[in-house]
Amino acid sequence: MQAYALLFRRQRSQNLAHADLHICYTNRASAWLALDLWPEALADAEAARKLAAAALRTSRGAGAAPSLVRALGRKGLALSGMGRHREAALALEEGLRLDAFDWPLKQALEAATQGIVRDLVEGRGRETRALPAPEPTRRITAHPHSAPLHKIRTDDMLPLQLLTPTQARLFTT
Repeated sequence: MQAYALLFRRQRSQNLAHADLHICYTNRASAWLALDLWPEALADAEAARKLAAAALRTSRGAGAAPSLVRALGRKGLALSGMGRHREAALALEEGLRLDAFDWPLKQALEAATQGIVRDLVEGRGRETRALPAPEPTRRITAHPHSAPLHKIRTDDMLPLQLLTPTQARLFTT
């Protein structure tokens, strides 16, 4: 682990880039997984996925596709270890789209699916992650002295007869 730390520290400080750097991140994610350090494994697997996808897009590395599959597998295992089985299943399915014959990925997907079922049986999958509800806005009908518009009689609001200008002057003075 110290060698990986030294490598990545040097890479950041000297702003180095290498076509196969994603392999180092994938291997370190595997080491974190062996130590059951899920968040660290997830961070390295995500970094490996990004670098391998970039290498695959630019077609610099011929070994980028298998590394991308391995990075997605490591990401799925880390998410599954953290108890985030649905996200793990999505990452593993993405890896299986790239390589449908990867046996460890199939086993990890089966374990993630069993984790999803276990969560549903225990009632953990029913909560929804959402933003809090906004503050309710005040409307006219929210006041206790207001009435719904369909109950207001407009004929009570109008005068029964119109006043002449002379009558209007008498009432206003």
